Amino acid sequence: MRFIDLTAELAAGMVRHPAPHLPPVEMIPVATHEKDKRLVHRVSFGTHVSTHLDAPAHAIEGGVTIDEIAIDVFCGSAALIRFDDVTKQKPIDVLDLERVCDILERSRRVVLETGWARKQWGSAEYFTQGPFLTREASQYLAKFDLALLGMDFPNVDCDAETRPGIQAPNHGILLRTGLVLLENLLNLEQIETPEFQLIALPLKLIGGDGCPCRAVAQIPD
Repeated sequence: MRFIDLTAELAAGMVRHPAPHLPPVEMIPVATHEKDKRLVHRVSFGTHVSTHLDAPAHAIEGGVTIDEIAIDVFCGSAALIRFDDVTKQKPIDVLDLERVCDILERSRRVVLETGWARKQWGSAEYFTQGPFLTREASQYLAKFDLALLGMDFPNVDCDAETRPGIQAPNHGILLRTGLVLLENLLNLEQIETPEFQLIALPLKLIGGDGCPCRAVAQIPD
């Protein structure tokens, strides 16, 4: 077996979504080798930074939190669906998904690859100019028995509908079904098979609405 790291860095000062409720990543030393003969940091970051999972509680008041989700949701066989021509101007629509309905019907975990992270990860434009799902596409996906939906872009909602004071509608549609979202995956182009073993374990963060994770693909040699 070989492993492909699908995870973005988690680093102080890293690029993040410009929403005001997402704080910057900070890593501050609180003990040093020079003074304390050990190195310890205080780390601060929002729950939706880098490669991360969204629990239903992120969009649904009283929804399931990240620590309440069965661990086998985060690990197991995943189907990889590739889209070659989606953009902010041409998001993933229901017609795109109807072409792969057989995959959606038989899969518990589905990962969508658009090439967006490969082209734009690390830039501010990554978070505001990339592909997303139409409302109809989200409603279509909600009909399937999916436990996890992953993607190489930051948001199932368009940027205009990702702002404080309103529920991001596609998040609400999908997370209300009980699935989890896995956002900001990298290196999906290295996966050469239509299915792979996904491992995307979050911290056991009690009451967490989401959490960064270490996502990897396990591929047979």
